[in-house]
Amino acid sequence: MCPRLVTFSTDHVFSGPREIPWLEGDVETPVNAYARSKLEGERLALARPCSLVVRTSWLFSNSKGLVPFLASRIAGGGELRAVTDQVACITYAPDLVDAVLRMIFDGAAGLVHAASGGELTPFSLADYLGAGSRAVPVRWADLGLPAARPAYSALGTLSSYVLPGWQEAIERWRQEIE
Repeated sequence: MCPRLVTFSTDHVFSGPREIPWLEGDVETPVNAYARSKLEGERLALARPCSLVVRTSWLFSNSKGLVPFLASRIAGGGELRAVTDQVACITYAPDLVDAVLRMIFDGAAGLVHAASGGELTPFSLADYLGAGSRAVPVRWADLGLPAARPAYSALGTLSSYVLPGWQEAIERWRQEIE
């Protein structure tokens, strides 16, 4: 058995117009320095035998990430600005851990996408979390943040390691935080 390297990467390696999820074999087009460095790390890792690179997207846990951030802002009341022109997948950290442990146990190697099924925008996520009419739609550019973001970076997979859908992940997260 050869030594293993397991590392993580990002959906940000993809950009450009798209209407279907990006798969492991699709050509990467990073839009910022972060994504370019992650892609270079992927290439270096995959040059090693038996390595596993797991691309994921919008990772969240009980207290960190976009889902708890939006939920906290919603609970605080007032207006909530939420991006409408960025589409990706969320990933619940416990689901990712379970999938990666299965990959390791199974001896998986190469590149695998692992994100919750289904795509959404921060605005649609805020709506699902209960923002209602307090959610104000904005474009990424309206936020005045320096780093470019891909407009569409939803991940699909050709592997057998499929994570639960995003609604299921959020409902389990809600149960965990209660």
